[in-house]
Amino acid sequence: MAELYKRALDKSEKGKNQEALEDLNNAIDLDPNYADSYDRRGVIRDELGDKNGALEDFTYAIALDSNYAKPYYNRGRIRRLSGDIQGAISDFNKVIEVDPRFTDAYRLRGLVRNASGDKSGSIEDFTKAIELDPKNTNAYLYRGLVRTDLDDKENAIADYNKAIELDPKNVDAYNTRAQFRLVLRDIKGAIEDHTKAIELDPKNFLTYALRGEIRLFYLNDNQGALEDFNKTI
Repeated sequence: MAELYKRALDKSEKGKNQEALEDLNNAIDLDPNYADSYDRRGVIRDELGDKNGALEDFTYAIALDSNYAKPYYNRGRIRRLSGDIQGAISDFNKVIEVDPRFTDAYRLRGLVRNASGDKSGSIEDFTKAIELDPKNTNAYLYRGLVRTDLDDKENAIADYNKAIELDPKNVDAYNTRAQFRLVLRDIKGAIEDHTKAIELDPKNFLTYALRGEIRLFYLNDNQGALEDFNKTI
């Protein structure tokens, strides 16, 4: 069984999910009480688009070991994306109870709390994720977005700046900061950020559209706007 499980992990890492799934099915037949096999099969089923099968596997892994953090986290991920806010929060709460240093559980719970309207709880979670992993670019970026919603301009721009400092090739960070700079009427800075994002990802059509809107509505640069909009076609 152990050999089948290890082989499944290796195949999964190589993108051979269907073969990995077959190995895990066989591993479970040999040992139906090994929680890791169900958790890993759930991850693969999720990647193959079988969300219901994935949820069943994560739930069964939890039934086998109620103090196993990973299946709670993985089930929470799917629940969040399917709009089950309370179910996701419950799962992430359990992850953190079992493993208080599980950084991504704080990050995803922060996203869910924000979606539920709990802005302060969201900021607390992103801050905790940063405390555990000071180089967590996304935690800074997401906290900046929540602070933007709360009109905390000074701290929001500090978070966006930090995200870019940590990951100078993060296109989303430049685009997000650009839109924030636009709110601050820093038109030049917004253009610069969108231009940098385009430099990093010339096929990101959304960035051209965003820069085109700034050129059209804020700079009256019809020709520049047209050039950007043409890139989106």
